[in-house]
Amino acid sequence: MAARPYIKGLFSLPLAANNIYQQQYQMHRFAVDYYKKPIAVNDLGYVAYKNSNHVLDLWGLGSEKALRLRLNEKSGDWMRDISNEANTGLVMIYQDWFENVPKEWIKIGELHLGNKRITPASNKVAFYATSSEAKLDIEEKLRFFITTLPAGVKFIYTKD
Repeated sequence: MAARPYIKGLFSLPLAANNIYQQQYQMHRFAVDYYKKPIAVNDLGYVAYKNSNHVLDLWGLGSEKALRLRLNEKSGDWMRDISNEANTGLVMIYQDWFENVPKEWIKIGELHLGNKRITPASNKVAFYATSSEAKLDIEEKLRFFITTLPAGVKFIYTKD
């Protein structure tokens, strides 16, 4: 039956759409409604949609410089440098996409999907502060944001 793959896709469509709501839309809400400052991400898209603040794309789809650096630099120093140039305090990335996260960055925690992963590249997004000052600001805003997350979606803080 030639239609079998399409039928499977049809039945997974609601969960796939919900994945985007639980991850990408929540990242967008945090960036636009709570943080309201320049950020860096590796999955440019919803987080940049109607965001009046700069969104640095560390993967390089929206930044030729980031793409060139990602492909040619082995250490995470390039991410630190380009993020500092863009004045970003918050970085939201799929941690396993990057071998070397800058040692100066402070991992605050991870946003976890509430359902089985269908569409995102990962079921969790790591939140990093680029400085101790940014960390305090991000944590304060996260306290309010976390109370608004949809059922099942969790933000898990990194233990110090």
